Amino acid sequence: MRTFERSKPMSSPPWPTIVSLISSAGAVYTLRLMWTYRDRPGARYWGGFITAIMIWTFSYGVALLVSDPVTRELLEAPIYFGKNFCAPMILGFALAYTGRKEYAYSRLMKGNLLYCLVASFIYATNPIHGLCGPDIKSAPSWVSRR
Repeated sequence: MRTFERSKPMSSPPWPTIVSLISSAGAVYTLRLMWTYRDRPGARYWGGFITAIMIWTFSYGVALLVSDPVTRELLEAPIYFGKNFCAPMILGFALAYTGRKEYAYSRLMKGNLLYCLVASFIYATNPIHGLCGPDIKSAPSWVSRR
């Protein structure tokens, strides 16, 4: 009787990586579809929201595959940028789409967007200054856990 050795199963990326990259591709497709409607009320905020999601999900999906700590920290900066801009962009979309343009394009909303930009920058440079806390570290990647 002949015995067969079992070969090692092929290593594949974890499901969060695959789902994140598919989500990013879906965001690109959504942006392509909405491009013709970019002059309608709230469309630019909606485009900003979808762009923030695209940046977040693509950076996250790629970061899960990187094992180098420096590169991983560089890939985490766009993740926090995308996360920080989702809420104000959807708020701006809702305000503009429902006819409240005076609020959507007010100085308060611009200040909110500026706050998100500054917060993203501070968090992205946290390893340098430690303002967000000294214990914030990157999670281990899928590649480094194999």
